[in-house]
Amino acid sequence: MELIFSSNIFNFILVIIFLVWASKKTKVFSAIAETQNLIKRGITNSDEEKNKAESQFQAEKKKVEKVNDEVRIIIREANGIASSLADRILEEAEIQSKEMNQRAEKVIKAADKSASNEVARDISKAAFIIAEEHIKQAMDDKLHKKYIDEFINDLENLKV
Repeated sequence: MELIFSSNIFNFILVIIFLVWASKKTKVFSAIAETQNLIKRGITNSDEEKNKAESQFQAEKKKVEKVNDEVRIIIREANGIASSLADRILEEAEIQSKEMNQRAEKVIKAADKSASNEVARDISKAAFIIAEEHIKQAMDDKLHKKYIDEFINDLENLKV
C-alpha cells in the first residue's frame, strides 16, 4: 500500500476524483457552461449589433452622399441667385447713375443760365452807366434844348 500511496498515478487519480467531486458539489461545470452560454450570447449579440451598425453606417453613408449632391444643387442655385442679384444691382446702379447725371446737368445748366443772366445784367447796367456818362459829356445845353424842342414839335404832329 505504501507503494500505492507514494505512486504519482494514485495521487493523480485522487486529485482528479477530488476535483470531480468538488466541481459537482460547487457546480463549477454548470457555472462554466453558463459562462460559455453567456459568452456565446454576447458574441451573437455583438455580431447582431455589428450588423445593425454596418447597415446604419451604410444608410448614413447614402445620406451623406445625398447631402453632398444637395449641397452642390444648393450652391448652384445660390450662385444663380447671386448672379441675378448682382445683375439687378448693377442695373439699378446704372439707372441711378444716369438720373444723378441728368440732375447734375440740369443743375449745371440752371447755374450757367443764372450766371449768364447775372453777367448780362451787370453788363447792361455798366453799359447804361457808360452810355449815360457819355451822353452827359457829349451833350451841352444847346443840344439839349434842340432835342427838347424837336420832341415837343413831334408831339404836336402826333395824333392822339
